[in-house]
Amino acid sequence: MKKYLWSSFAAMMVVLLSAGFASCGGDDDDDPVPEPNPIPVSCSTTPTSVLTFVHGVVMNFQCDPNVQFFYCRAFLKSSMAVRTDAEIIQSVQGEGDLWERTAAADAEYPAAFTDMSPNTTWTVVTVSYKKDGSLGDVVKYDVTTQADVNQPEVNYDGADIEQDANGTYYYTVSARKGDNGYCSKYYVWLGAGTQMSSVLLNGYYTYWYLNKEISLNPSSHTTKINEKLDKVIYSWTSQNFTSDCREYLDGAKSQDTSVTKLRFSLDDRYLQMFFWGIDADGKLSGSVSGGYIDFEDDSAPRRFIPIKHTIDPSIESIKPQTYNKNSLF
Repeated sequence: MKKYLWSSFAAMMVVLLSAGFASCGGDDDDDPVPEPNPIPVSCSTTPTSVLTFVHGVVMNFQCDPNVQFFYCRAFLKSSMAVRTDAEIIQSVQGEGDLWERTAAADAEYPAAFTDMSPNTTWTVVTVSYKKDGSLGDVVKYDVTTQADVNQPEVNYDGADIEQDANGTYYYTVSARKGDNGYCSKYYVWLGAGTQMSSVLLNGYYTYWYLNKEISLNPSSHTTKINEKLDKVIYSWTSQNFTSDCREYLDGAKSQDTSVTKLRFSLDDRYLQMFFWGIDADGKLSGSVSGGYIDFEDDSAPRRFIPIKHTIDPSIESIKPQTYNKNSLF
């Protein structure tokens, strides 16, 4: 009898264990394994090659591959605490004209924020859109303008038109180190053309390209980037100049005063010039100085119109101005 009961008990355990294994390791079709969540694909635009000035900031951007276009605007850092991402997106969708829209294909060109107060922190905001038109990511990037102290200054000392021994006419522009004693060397850039655009923006853009040139070739501090004066010169601003504009950048000069020449053309109306000081440590000035002369101005001597900033401390946001091939002259 005991033998019979033990055999029955053993048989029952085999059945129960078999049923348990079947329920744990059932057919995949009956109990599918859940798929992992897909990894989200970033759709963002980030500032890069950021260059700060006393009264502005210049940068270009790096876009993720699936970005079609993006909006950009800078806000005072002190005002960002009350701006949520949802409010930023609502501003883009409802106040698009207050934002700069840029195609991803043009992100490599610099954008300039001007007329900022010195030593002030701003938050540059980008809002990207995907190639299918849907909303991408909101990116925030803080940047602080330089303080307006101990900047290496360069002064404009006059311009004229001269003829050399071969009968060739040149614009001549005189410059000198500033009086504050912080300027060790300085660059002089001249550009002449038939048309005119913002002198202030031209200064920022050429300074930005000059800074990139120096970062790639540090010897540019002591050598001339462009050696020839007698033809159209294409250098670090290459494809962005038209054939009726000539430019010349003089290598960093250490003399107290200097004269820079650019071949004269009867077709020219405007002569623009910019000066950038370098201190004893090799740092370029955060101040963009320079201006232009209009040769249809009959005053004698022709008036030099200097670069001017218009600073309004009450402004809490600024739309950038994006460089394109028509920006310079």
